[in-house]
Amino acid sequence: MPKSFARLALFVFLTGTLLTTPVFSRTTRPDKPASAPVVVSFGSECCGINRAAFDKLERFVKAFEKAHRVKIVSERRHWGKEGEFDVTFPLTGIEKSRQSLFRKELVELLKSERLVTVR
Repeated sequence: MPKSFARLALFVFLTGTLLTTPVFSRTTRPDKPASAPVVVSFGSECCGINRAAFDKLERFVKAFEKAHRVKIVSERRHWGKEGEFDVTFPLTGIEKSRQSLFRKELVELLKSERLVTVR
């Protein structure tokens, strides 16, 4: 009798846990999304952000600053439980044509990266 009770208890526990736990833990965005001319969002499905894409972003910004002799300011806004965040680029003090070029090149660079969105 104790073995069958233990098995039943384990079955009830596991069934309840499986029914209430999502397969992928997705965090929700903040109520007010970040706003700036360019925002890069790094999401996650289970295991943190796409670190390789973030490293690509950092290298791109440094290269763009050097090539165009501008200073690009950015800010991180964390919003998730697994390290998700937005990187905002206000692009203040940079002429419109260079802002457009920055955005265009950034979209091209990150368009195939998983869980990364440029808006």
